[in-house]
Amino acid sequence: MVSSTLLTIIAFGAIIFIHELGHFLAALRVGIRVEKFYLGFDFWGMKLFHFKYKGTEYGVGVFPLGGYVKMAGQEDFGKAKVDGREDEFTSKSVWERIQVLSAGVVFNFLSAFLLGFLALYTGYRLMAPVAGDVVVGSAAWRAGVQPGDKVLEYNGIPVPSFDALATEVALAGVDGPFPLVIERNGKSMTLHVKPDTNRMEVASLGVAPPQDFSIRAVVGDSPAQKAGVKPGDVIVEADGKVLENWTQLDKAAEEALKAKTSVSVVVERNGERLALDVTPVPLPWGRIGIQPSLGREVVELRPGSSLKGKLFPGDRVVQVGELPFNDAIGLEFEHLKPGFSVLAEGMDGRREFIYEGGWSDFRQEVFFGNSLKSGPVVLSKVMPESAAEKMGLKIGDRVEAFRIDEGKWLQKPDWSTFRTSISSSADKLLEVKVERGGEILALSSKIPQNQEDPMLGVYQGFEVVKEDILSTTLWWPFHMLRQTYKGLLSFVTGKLSAKNLSGPIGILSITYEVASIGIPYLLYLMALLSINIAFLNILPIPLLDGGHIFFCLIEWIKGSPVSEELMLRFQYVGIALLLAMFSFATWNDLMRLL
Repeated sequence: MVSSTLLTIIAFGAIIFIHELGHFLAALRVGIRVEKFYLGFDFWGMKLFHFKYKGTEYGVGVFPLGGYVKMAGQEDFGKAKVDGREDEFTSKSVWERIQVLSAGVVFNFLSAFLLGFLALYTGYRLMAPVAGDVVVGSAAWRAGVQPGDKVLEYNGIPVPSFDALATEVALAGVDGPFPLVIERNGKSMTLHVKPDTNRMEVASLGVAPPQDFSIRAVVGDSPAQKAGVKPGDVIVEADGKVLENWTQLDKAAEEALKAKTSVSVVVERNGERLALDVTPVPLPWGRIGIQPSLGREVVELRPGSSLKGKLFPGDRVVQVGELPFNDAIGLEFEHLKPGFSVLAEGMDGRREFIYEGGWSDFRQEVFFGNSLKSGPVVLSKVMPESAAEKMGLKIGDRVEAFRIDEGKWLQKPDWSTFRTSISSSADKLLEVKVERGGEILALSSKIPQNQEDPMLGVYQGFEVVKEDILSTTLWWPFHMLRQTYKGLLSFVTGKLSAKNLSGPIGILSITYEVASIGIPYLLYLMALLSINIAFLNILPIPLLDGGHIFFCLIEWIKGSPVSEELMLRFQYVGIALLLAMFSFATWNDLMRLL
């Protein structure tokens, strides 16, 4: 915890230092006297420490979010004290002042190249733009995207990584359909996809990157880190069994947590195999012991499905193999081998056929019943002796509304909202209104600490881009800059909900979480933040660097400085705008935390 906090402080301090260092060095180069160089703001003279060297006061202010360089004859707000000396800011030419004002932005942009290189060099990898899991019923599924498809372009923009794909989808919005160029079995084809909106009101396709058995990152101070697991390790075995899927590791961890023992894992590292014992700990999340229903009615078949002519929208699947089919989640069917029987019931009666693929293939071809994203929460299972059973919930209950700790009632929630709210509210009171047999029942229970879901502290790896570090470093900052610009434009045009705008609290929170994952990821985030700071500072908003540059350009065009009265008015507008943006973003941060 201490190390992550320290890394967060260092990361923010470094980005600010880089920006202010640009102003400082440029000022010295053109002969401007620098009176102060501060990290943080020393409001009302409040500072952590300071010292003076060659006429410049260096220090750290008590308010940490920011920093500044105070040059002789220059004020960000109000009237500057000018003596007419040659080493004052106002005594320099317009071009020299523009150099000084833009130097912070330039330094931030250039630092992104170094930070990006260090991130890649120390282990950060870009996810390959390949579809792993395709969510049944999602936009990608409806368009015909299949696991293994490599995405080449989206909406006419080349997609170098999976992250870039997600960002381009979000920036393009949901107006579509948009062309999606993919490569399948060595052949290129164009699909047309109309994105859905996820619970964050962001356009989404509904695909996840393909994952493997490698360890992408290890959480600081976690059981995995204590056991010696390192990023880049490949898990080969868990408790003596060769790992065939990640679920095996999850189950081994669950059993070890219940038995209060460790999981014996074998990892491959630099060509060698190492045996490590990882003792899982319970996740500090709430859980009441329920499972949602997806129903068993066929809503839609995937484009090109082999089931066409065998299943039809409106059919109800009655039996799969030898087992009755009660719900489309169908965890009990995971053991089925290819070539199982399916019994369906439709308007023409019952019909039975053999499906040649496996269960996971079958589930990818059929969209059943309710959508967990937008459909109502109907319970398909209530775990024995769980908090849900004790509070009176039953199979078939439909959740009409719920609230946590006597807060605001949320009406007709989707499963994601319901589950996330509960999991983040351990030890709090849950009140639920459910519809059962035409009646509305009010039930309540304290959400227990989850003692069943284990935490090992590892992030599963994924297929990565086989990139050349140097060439990636050269295009990466330009890619980030374009996405920053498009992101701001999307906020203005409404393609991205303003609810996604983060302020200092949100950025600090994200930085802290990333710092706990590892240095490569923190370096990547620092590169992204540097680009964002560079872009925002160059905007022509009074009080920002771009605002001062704008006034310099007006002076250059008209041949004389803007009047102090007019500049002061613009500065009031600038501070009002910045305060409004700061307040709105901070409100978003607080609402997300609550």
